[in-house]
Amino acid sequence: VEVDPAHDPEWRAMAHRESELLERALAALTEHHRVVVELTATGHSYGEIAQIVGCCENTVKTRMFHARLRLKQFLAGIARGELSGDSRFDGGGLAACR
Repeated sequence: VEVDPAHDPEWRAMAHRESELLERALAALTEHHRVVVELTATGHSYGEIAQIVGCCENTVKTRMFHARLRLKQFLAGIARGELSGDSRFDGGGLAACR
């Protein structure tokens, strides 16, 4: 008999914990990085994001690169028990095109 994972208390607890960790990781990003990640996750292209945030597409790509790197570092640190989740990452890759 196969059980629906959504009804399994252990599965739900693990899914909740993963959701909390992702929220902490996103909250640790600078606003510039977080906005790019969130807009990408909602299906916007880099060109659309550039128009929304008022910068050039290459800046969006740079911000996304740094956001991914910082998310990986943050989550790896949590996995190793090294991060409290209270610190913000620096603002690398925030140059805007004029």
